[in-house]
Amino acid sequence: MFRQRGSTETKAYAPNVVPGIVFADNYDMGKNLLAYKDNDYQNIGNTTWNSGYGYRNDGVDIASCTDAINNGFYVGWTNTGEFMTYTIDVQQTGYYDVVVRTASPSATGQFSLRLDNNTLGVPTMVPNTGSYSVWKDVTVSNVLLTKGKHRFVFNVNVSGFNINYYNFVLITAVDTNLAPLEFNLRQNYPNPFNPGTEIKYILQTEGQVRLSVYNTLGQVVDVLVDETQVPGPHIVKWMPELPAGVYFYELQMINKEGKSFKAVKKAVFLR
Repeated sequence: MFRQRGSTETKAYAPNVVPGIVFADNYDMGKNLLAYKDNDYQNIGNTTWNSGYGYRNDGVDIASCTDAINNGFYVGWTNTGEFMTYTIDVQQTGYYDVVVRTASPSATGQFSLRLDNNTLGVPTMVPNTGSYSVWKDVTVSNVLLTKGKHRFVFNVNVSGFNINYYNFVLITAVDTNLAPLEFNLRQNYPNPFNPGTEIKYILQTEGQVRLSVYNTLGQVVDVLVDETQVPGPHIVKWMPELPAGVYFYELQMINKEGKSFKAVKKAVFLR
């Protein structure tokens, strides 16, 4: 308590090892607006500063959970603009599905995810589960996580749902100790998309990389990358200011030995 009063530091509340389940109530220790944001985070009179009164003694609203998988509690009474921050320990670099366990009597809630300073996937709607005590999974697919400790943030974009846990499921492992076995350009996700999408690729060696976007006439309409990059997985976010339609993104690389690689994928932009 004394550390928190004069410190802007946040500290892990639980190990939060990935792949695996991170329970929503195991957000970091620290001040409001740093470790978490809750609209009613302190007692300033006759207000309720912690609805549920469970598990932890700070501003996030926590109550007892009866879902099939739980650590005894869930985070509820969510409000638009609130967030929770987690220190996660990623054991394996790779592409993951983040399965968020939610409960809501309507389909109006929405959340988004961040890792360090990067957005993971796109804003995601919470399904109507029938009530605040009936739980269903909603998945943010194919996100790239690198080995090590990271700052994972769950943002409540639109209120009205409860959160039990986040299950980080490893889909494709990437061995960063060895050069990747191939030059691999992945299909953008989501596709079709609006307003933005992510393009992921793996480089075999260091080299000069150019990621260009073409229209159906073969004209370059956007250049997303034009620089030297190191081996391993890469991710690029594309938020086009272009007419709706079909586009092609082309990845070119020339390594130090002068060997060239090229791959092309199709993307569909909706308005």
